[in-house]
Order: sequence, then C-alpha cells, then structure tokens
Amino acid sequence: MKPAWDQLSEEFADSSSVVVADVDCTVETELCSDYDVSGYPTIKYFTPETDEKGDSYNGGRDFDALKAHVVDNLEVKCQADSGEGCTDKEKGYIEKMKAKGAFALLSAAADTMPTSPCSPHSFHLPLVSLQVPMTSRSSSTGWTA
Repeated sequence: MKPAWDQLSEEFADSSSVVVADVDCTVETELCSDYDVSGYPTIKYFTPETDEKGDSYNGGRDFDALKAHVVDNLEVKCQADSGEGCTDKEKGYIEKMKAKGAFALLSAAADTMPTSPCSPHSFHLPLVSLQVPMTSRSSSTGWTA
C-alpha cells in the first residue's frame, strides 16, 4: 500500500482542500490511541460529518480506489467565493448569478445540492494513513503495505 499512498500524496500535493498525511503509530502512540487506531495500516478521513476521531476508510488500497474516494467524497472542487478550483464555465456561471443578486445565487446552489446532510460538497479535512513501519525495513520512515 505504501507506493499507492505515496502516489496519492503526490497527486494531491497542491490541493487546497485535501491533505494526505502519514503517522507512524510506533512513534506517535498517544496520538494513535487518541484516535482509536489499533490495527495497521489504518486509513482515516475527516470531514464535518465525521466525529472528531474521523471515519475509517474501508475501500480498496490501490491508487485508483484511494483516488476515487478522495475525488468523490473529499475534494472540494469549486469555491464560489474565491473562484479557486473553478473552471472558466463555473466562474462565468457564478458571475452571472452574482449579477442577479444573492437570492438567485442561493436558490441556484440549493437546487444543485444533495438532500443528504452528508454532502460531498462540504469543506473537508485531511485524509490520514496511520501505519507502522515494516520490521524488515531499515528506514524509520517506512510504512507497511
């Protein structure tokens, strides 16, 4: 899993809405205990909908599965207030709605938002992998697969 995790980290290195991080639970034992991590590797993600200890990710451990989870559930794609992450088409639509007034902008946003309170369009916090180094590795920063 380590190569896939490293690739995911590189993929989202410049993201303003996703942080991919590693924690070595053999070193950070108190942190891992605080977040109820007892098996390794463990992947947790944090959003406004998760509790303060995050939710465990139980999907595939290959790069494609990890990336799909981030893109589908965690990545904030377009920030209407700043235009960050927006395509030219989205920016044009935002400007058009702003010209019509705040009510039109809010109405249009409400029409496109999912009815679930667990919206994938919410602000999201880091996706974190909590792992233990392989005993056969000589590097103290190595991670299990």
